[in-house]
Amino acid sequence: MESSHFFSQVEHAEKFSSALNIFCRIADEHERQTYILQRPLSNEGEEYSHSDYLIYLSSKRKILIFDYSQDEELAENVRSEIIEDLIAYSKRFKYNKIIGRSSSWSDLISTVNVDCHFDEEGLYRQVIEEAALHDPAEIKKCDLLISLLTGSINDIEKVKADIPESNLDKVKQKIMLFDRDQTRFIYSKPERKVIRIQGLSGTGKTELLLHKLKELYVKNSKSKIYFTCHSKILASTLRNRVPEFFNFMKVDEQIQWEKRLWCTHAWGSSGLPNTGLYAYICVSYGIPFYNFQQVSSIDGAAELALAHLQKKYTDLEKIPALFDYILIDESQDFGENFFKLCEIATAKHLYIAGDIFQSIFDSARAQTFGSDYLLSKCYRTDPRTLMAAHGIGMGLFENTKLQWLEDEEWKDCGYVFTKRPINAHGVHEYTLSRKPLRRFEDIDNKESLVIMPEHQTGPVENIISALREINAENPTVTPDDIGVVILKNNKSVAAYSDMLQREIYELWGWSLNKAYETKEKVKGSLFISNKNHVKGLEFPFVICVADINNTSLNLRNSLYMVLTRSFLKSYFVVNEARNHEVLRQIQRGIDNIRERDVIVTIEPSAEEKERIRTRIQRNARRLSYMDTFNEILDGLSVLDSHQRQKLWSIATSLQYEERYASSDIEEFREDLTAFLTTNLPFVGRV
Repeated sequence: MESSHFFSQVEHAEKFSSALNIFCRIADEHERQTYILQRPLSNEGEEYSHSDYLIYLSSKRKILIFDYSQDEELAENVRSEIIEDLIAYSKRFKYNKIIGRSSSWSDLISTVNVDCHFDEEGLYRQVIEEAALHDPAEIKKCDLLISLLTGSINDIEKVKADIPESNLDKVKQKIMLFDRDQTRFIYSKPERKVIRIQGLSGTGKTELLLHKLKELYVKNSKSKIYFTCHSKILASTLRNRVPEFFNFMKVDEQIQWEKRLWCTHAWGSSGLPNTGLYAYICVSYGIPFYNFQQVSSIDGAAELALAHLQKKYTDLEKIPALFDYILIDESQDFGENFFKLCEIATAKHLYIAGDIFQSIFDSARAQTFGSDYLLSKCYRTDPRTLMAAHGIGMGLFENTKLQWLEDEEWKDCGYVFTKRPINAHGVHEYTLSRKPLRRFEDIDNKESLVIMPEHQTGPVENIISALREINAENPTVTPDDIGVVILKNNKSVAAYSDMLQREIYELWGWSLNKAYETKEKVKGSLFISNKNHVKGLEFPFVICVADINNTSLNLRNSLYMVLTRSFLKSYFVVNEARNHEVLRQIQRGIDNIRERDVIVTIEPSAEEKERIRTRIQRNARRLSYMDTFNEILDGLSVLDSHQRQKLWSIATSLQYEERYASSDIEEFREDLTAFLTTNLPFVGRV
């Protein structure tokens, strides 16, 4: 009874095995997300009148209660009790502002009395098909009721009461329901201590961690929980999101920061336990703390911590735990030593969530383990945009590929594919596609990714042109709906930002949020940034400026990450003269996606695959920040030790805890050269 479209949580499931199998088959055949429950998933309140029933939930269908008690009074009692719970939930989450009183929606909940003659699959199918809804207003109400029963709570201010007309409003107001794997992750009881969840960018990993955090925090009033990630910026965002999320989910219990709940980045500072998880572990166990100047990575620091713990305690299994639960976001930024250290510090469960595509793409972080939960459906991004971004990131549209996945990896990333041999050397032509998503089912959005040749006066003209188009086609658009990301050196970003700031204010009265300075998303402002500070954010529209002729893996991975920040449309501004040949190949690939919803690409030969692996492994060998800095100083003939120490002191005040890539080194060198030759301020990498 395994299906990506089917979730059930039923006591004594063996008693209902025949019906559950039928429901699962129907869900699979129609690729229709289906839930079979006996009570609201987040409810631990009063028992219902009896337990001999199943609640059938599926979008665009009435809620069906299949009652097996053969007692009509008991059956009606259960229906009344479910409606009673829904009334309470509706008021609690303010759904009643849209769906109204129960008298306006109770007829969307029907009881099916199953007697001894109701044993044919055809009867179940008939009842389910007859429950189909066609009126958009009824569908909206029923989907909201299903979201209450499954714990997939939507922001009612975004959903709104009207039936949306524009693509922007259709996507914004779409009622989101957890899929089977998301629901399992939040509500199923783990079978092991370490739980790994992997998914593409936009599959809702962070949102799921927040839901899991809420469940763990509320259900055990004495639990101690640590929520962490690699980046300080993301950690700050998460710490702000936690109370917002708890308020949204109507959690009555107050957050006890630094007593029951911690939310910081992973590293921290020596002797200050509340500044980072690694710092907390070192202080608590009385072992040495290593800073970034001493060890080049958090995984290296964790490896040393494990060695000290082994020496101090002998048996790692007997080390007293510090927390009940640890949750790690963006796990691809860490290595196995850090996970092992966290496991030692955890009493009950360690939850590890990461981006499978970035893990596969970066062999330095490649995950050799399996996942307990694999999220292959990207709900944030239109499937066409996602395919185009993968194609650009991996070089799939080009004659020379930058990366290639094996068949199982394509499946893990949510692709359906066919392949046909094209020569005697085992090389195939692959046709890759993705399943349509419910979020975009009502959207006519063939041009979800558009390439814009850079204007002769520069990309600011393109950005303004894209903004004009967005405003013209979407009357309800706000500056918060748009993100501009410039994948060029920081001087270009600053220059373009200054020009754009004046123009958008004159045209629309919008303010500009220079996120490379504010390091956050500012409400009511148009977001602009370099490649940093974009992780975890999403916008209906993204405008990305970059060259693409560069085959840098870091640049291509950044392009994938940026282009998939949009959930409606991405504009990709590229200089045609500098990128003519590669652009021609990419445009052909995007046209295929637009016309046929597929990627058509040729598999690399065995020799080419080996070259790809070798190149990625070579690219993955990164020097530490300090070693890179010293190499640059050597290259600039800075030999005076006093001057080197002064420059190093300046550099260490920058954001060195962020992962840096080899593609950043050139602009880093430019900044240093300017500082040494002109006495300009050394700002370094933003």
